[in-house]
Amino acid sequence: MGRVVYMIKSVDYWIREFNNKNIAIVGNASSILDKADGEIIDRMDYVIRMNRGFPRRARSQGRRTDILAISCKIKRWQHRFFYKSPPIIWMTPKRDGIPSWVKRRGDYCFYPEKYCNDLSEALRNAGPSTGCMTVDLVCNYATPKKVNLFGFDFKETHTLGHSKLKMGPHDWSDEKRFVLNLLRKSDSLGFEMEIW
Repeated sequence: MGRVVYMIKSVDYWIREFNNKNIAIVGNASSILDKADGEIIDRMDYVIRMNRGFPRRARSQGRRTDILAISCKIKRWQHRFFYKSPPIIWMTPKRDGIPSWVKRRGDYCFYPEKYCNDLSEALRNAGPSTGCMTVDLVCNYATPKKVNLFGFDFKETHTLGHSKLKMGPHDWSDEKRFVLNLLRKSDSLGFEMEIW
């Protein structure tokens, strides 16, 4: 059996691919498990998941993962078992954390550092979370038809995989303001947006 060769796609490829598509961005707030949105998530054209928000409850989280946006190390078996080996967009400008198996695989690209810097400025110089960077990429650089956010509650509940509320280095009130502002102006940006 021959070696699998992955085609490397740039972030510009994904931006073009998101144009005129229905996108589900699935966050990792534990409140997602209180809902039954899995079928809605799986009906979208693209399903983007983040970090260690492993889809374990299909009724709430859906099954599909078309793209994995990450800023942390995950194990290769987790990528295969939970996510079914989708392409990766490495979100943080800190490139030293990219797992070696991702580098060997080659099927990944970067959220541009300029985008991250511009977003940090919009957040009053707070470091953006992976979720906020993913929303920024899809909403401010592509022209999707519709963007649905699932599992985003800006730290009202803990993150999946954590038993306690862990705030991290992010400003959640600013991130909520940023996302709600996008929601308000989405019509003028040319797409529909909903937070489930």
